[in-house]
Amino acid sequence: MSAQGWFEVCSGAFKDLETSTAAGRRSRIDSYATASDAEFFAVLSGYFFERERTVLHEYPDVYRLFTDEKPSGFQKCNDRERRW
Repeated sequence: MSAQGWFEVCSGAFKDLETSTAAGRRSRIDSYATASDAEFFAVLSGYFFERERTVLHEYPDVYRLFTDEKPSGFQKCNDRERRW
């Protein structure tokens, strides 16, 4: 998916959480994630590694980004190409 696609998915999820929190609806995601779009991404990244199912349940499109997608232009290297 393109960078624009990532932006659209993450921005939509951020706005949804922001609106839900402002309306007083409860979420499994800490409301601190609404502090900024950067915090949203950081918080959801943390949840992905620590509480994966929460991201899947609350924001399945973001979950798919984290699990299925590689950034545009990503090329997998083999062990011979790795330089440490």
